[in-house]
Amino acid sequence: MSDNTPLVIESGCEPFLADELKDFLVSDDRSLNPFFTGREDLRAEINYLSGVISKEQLSKLHRDPADGSTVIIQGPPGIGKTSLLAKIRQECIAKLNRNEGKTKTIPVMIKNSANLSYENVGRNFQKAIEDIQPLLNDGKIKDKITGTLNSVSSVSVFGLGVGFHQRSTVEDRLDPGEYTILLLIDEIQAVPRGPDTDAGKLLTWLHTGNDGHPILPILAGMPNSVTALAECGIYRLKVDAVKNLKPLTDDEVKTSFVKFIEKFNITTEPALTNTWANGIVRLVDGWPKHLHNTMKALGTEILAVDGDLRRVDPTRVRHQAMEYRLAYYETGFLTFTVKPSIIGEVMAGLGTGASKEKIMDLISQVKSRHKLDQMASLGFEELLRKGFISPYGPPVRLRYHCPIPSMQSYAVAKTGSELHGAAYAGSEEVVRHCLTDGEDINGSDDWGRTPLHLAVSGDWPKVVQLLLVAGADPSIQDKYDHTPIDLARPDSSVATQLTNLA
Repeated sequence: MSDNTPLVIESGCEPFLADELKDFLVSDDRSLNPFFTGREDLRAEINYLSGVISKEQLSKLHRDPADGSTVIIQGPPGIGKTSLLAKIRQECIAKLNRNEGKTKTIPVMIKNSANLSYENVGRNFQKAIEDIQPLLNDGKIKDKITGTLNSVSSVSVFGLGVGFHQRSTVEDRLDPGEYTILLLIDEIQAVPRGPDTDAGKLLTWLHTGNDGHPILPILAGMPNSVTALAECGIYRLKVDAVKNLKPLTDDEVKTSFVKFIEKFNITTEPALTNTWANGIVRLVDGWPKHLHNTMKALGTEILAVDGDLRRVDPTRVRHQAMEYRLAYYETGFLTFTVKPSIIGEVMAGLGTGASKEKIMDLISQVKSRHKLDQMASLGFEELLRKGFISPYGPPVRLRYHCPIPSMQSYAVAKTGSELHGAAYAGSEEVVRHCLTDGEDINGSDDWGRTPLHLAVSGDWPKVVQLLLVAGADPSIQDKYDHTPIDLARPDSSVATQLTNLA
């Protein structure tokens, strides 16, 4: 789907759903929103794997049908792990209601692994009964799910969790038949480490087939989740067990936007929808959290004009979306004890990606340059855990890069002046203050970018004009030999500004 591919949608025939939009505006990105898009292949793979376990359970050919089937979904904060688990759960329940297929899946969600134990899982099985029952239509399926979950947790006989140990023989438990339990555990990186911990014992039990119970563990967490599980004694994973989530594609972002329009019956026209969809692609970097916040920024403006997209000012939406984005990045910086500019130096040196060894050497150099203790709060594992770097490529040539280009760009801008940050954000007011204070208008950050480079790449025409009038030099090249005009979109107003100036 290219920029010019029309999105066939013309809404406005149905009444604008203002109250529903208000509900969305107070939600967070960890909730499952009605315009969730993407991860179809992974969702299909988990559904298939669940079916395989059910079939093996029915065939009685395998003592432990789920042995070694653990799936790990990992990625940085904001990549959409929690909402993906919620979507998987939603699809399982919908499939149960359709009563389709010979195999069925019971979803059980555990939102935090910090207190993971047999007893904790037993409680969550009971909670799943309470949560799922009202959502199901078929009485027989309700009874079967209740019986299966009760059997596994053995609450009625042994008390919470005890049955995991004591009811481990086929003869001693209810046959789940065609049902597989999909155990969705979030924030797995927070699990208490060690093979002898309650969590370690439970995870090992789950991974090694859980005494024949058809339980498929789906563990979601930060990019260091595999390390956390290894410290719990889980090493032997299937070749394709680890799923590193990637940003959404442009087409997925556009599809999500169209769903947003349709969900709330927003008035629009095909050409306008297409223009907005392309603009949102540029705003969000394919990042689900940015997409969620951009939709919130847009939703706020749409409410103010009674659901008419034709009356929304794109610049207001862009500024609000940028505020959300920078607040997210600043929160990340606050989790370190070093200054953001020091993190920016590491991000500048990272470039498009590097090996773990090179990144560790880069961090050491930055610490030495600033006379920091080598044990200071800045290390490879910390950058990985907090989402500033993420793995990519085959295992034989594993590399790490910053998964969000705009976050890396903003971090590098921190190595410049306050004027760089203001130009990046498109803040005319702060730019004026910086110019009044005499900041170097042609100063550069660690990528050699001037404030004008940042204002142009951000497509902020009013900030570009302020800088040009104040004496910004449009001929300065950055580290990659780019002048500001090289960073402008060909059809943008800032490209026209700089072309006219030349």
